Amino acid sequence: MKKDRSDWTVKKVTFAEAEELDIEYWADKSIKERMLEASKWITEVWAIHKKIHGESVSIPDGKHVKLKTEEDDF
Repeated sequence: MKKDRSDWTVKKVTFAEAEELDIEYWADKSIKERMLEASKWITEVWAIHKKIHGESVSIPDGKHVKLKTEEDDF
């Protein structure tokens, strides 16, 4: 699902200003909202990881076996 960007504004800020804005943004969120955002982000990151690398199966001695092989694996 694409986000509607029609009402977004772009503002150039310094790194320090960006840090302050980030702190303010998260300070306004409740603990529950922060945890939901973190969980959503983790889910998205793992979905991208699985899309790129494929599913893997862990075997007892700590090695991993990919279920999907690609041309550049050989």
